Amino acid sequence: MSAKIEELKKAVGELCWNMMDEYVQVKEEDYKQTPEGREKTIRFRLFTDRYKYAIVGIDRDKSDGYLGCVCVSNRRLPGETWERGSDLADGKFNKTTWGRIIRDIIRNELQKLSEYIRSGRDLPKAEEKEVFSDDYKGDIEKGTKLDAASVI
Repeated sequence: MSAKIEELKKAVGELCWNMMDEYVQVKEEDYKQTPEGREKTIRFRLFTDRYKYAIVGIDRDKSDGYLGCVCVSNRRLPGETWERGSDLADGKFNKTTWGRIIRDIIRNELQKLSEYIRSGRDLPKAEEKEVFSDDYKGDIEKGTKLDAASVI
């Protein structure tokens, strides 16, 4: 087995509490011979409410390999007949590229704060409502234990 592939599997597993069977589709290919030497490819598909992410790792004998990610929107806008997608970080098969991919995924998933919050105004305070009726206020203040039958 490729040490880089195994390390990538571990890193993807950490994103989903090591429950890859429940959160990630994985496709691992056998080694194959290419003009650049032997290579092994692994593909991961992760899903969120908004996007599908495809991460590809290719470990090559004679080079640094390749690690990259693309995302595709789960929702089409009215009238669209195509999938909207974006290339995320890619590059050499190493921890630096992996870190860039994770940051790109987080950036994609972040939601803007509401205009109200961005304006800097205070949030409205919750109304203070009387939780207990006057019948039981004295018992609560004295620490009297109430059972469900006496409250109903």
